[in-house]
Amino acid sequence: MPKIDENQRMLLLMGLGVLVLLILLVYVNYNSPHIPALVTVGGYNYYVLLATTPQQWQHGLMDYRFSCSKPSMCVNGMLFLFNGKGSECFWMKDTPEPLTQTWIANGTVTNVYNAIPESTTNVCAYGGEVLELYQNLPRNISVGSPVTVTTS
Repeated sequence: MPKIDENQRMLLLMGLGVLVLLILLVYVNYNSPHIPALVTVGGYNYYVLLATTPQQWQHGLMDYRFSCSKPSMCVNGMLFLFNGKGSECFWMKDTPEPLTQTWIANGTVTNVYNAIPESTTNVCAYGGEVLELYQNLPRNISVGSPVTVTTS
């Protein structure tokens, strides 16, 4: 077995340190916690998680199961905040719960769609924000409804 001198050992340790740091950065980026927010629309308040990164946008509420005896005390859905103000498309692949998808532009609802669980059909509409709420929640959302978002 060849001997490793002190310089080679230092380079090896530095390389391992850089590798560990890169792995941690990737892990944190893909598993970063969502920021909670309060969304008010149609006379109701909803506690949601914000999706602000491409990884969070891609995962959304996939694999989530709504199980809460008091919906007013639970996470009611997710608000996707996109960088642009154009059309955004959604599907329900790997999403077992029925969701209402609401597109929002400039603080106003532009489209509402009751999505079908597990559907791979893309539904697109105009809005730089999309609110997904569990369909079993009380709601009074329609096109033109004002929307306010409060974060802590």
